[in-house]
Amino acid sequence: MERKAFTRSADSFKLQGTMLLNFWKRGNKWRRVYLESEAAEKKAHLEVIHKRGHCGNAATRKAAIEEIYPIHYTEIMTVVGDCPVCKHKGTRGKKKPKKTIIENEPGQRYQADLIDLSAYADRNDGY
Repeated sequence: MERKAFTRSADSFKLQGTMLLNFWKRGNKWRRVYLESEAAEKKAHLEVIHKRGHCGNAATRKAAIEEIYPIHYTEIMTVVGDCPVCKHKGTRGKKKPKKTIIENEPGQRYQADLIDLSAYADRNDGY
């Protein structure tokens, strides 16, 4: 029984030139398999993927999963953390939603637009 499972999983790999490829069923495409001895090449490939958009850990991981097998989150964090563009740009903080002003009674809040209409006197009929 174990032999059939091994044969089935072995069918998902193929050799193309000197590269070993793995078939990814979910993406329906072939991914590059990197051995432990090819760590430098794998890191260079990850850097190329990251430099496509400098989108951060999650987006880089999503793109890398489609092209590289196996991939570890720590490798992606290292590549993104070492990126000089991302270091300079920094992380984007989430904007807090604006606090709504609640009126308990009519006339409790007033709004005024302070515009210098004299700047528009020569065009748009002064508006």
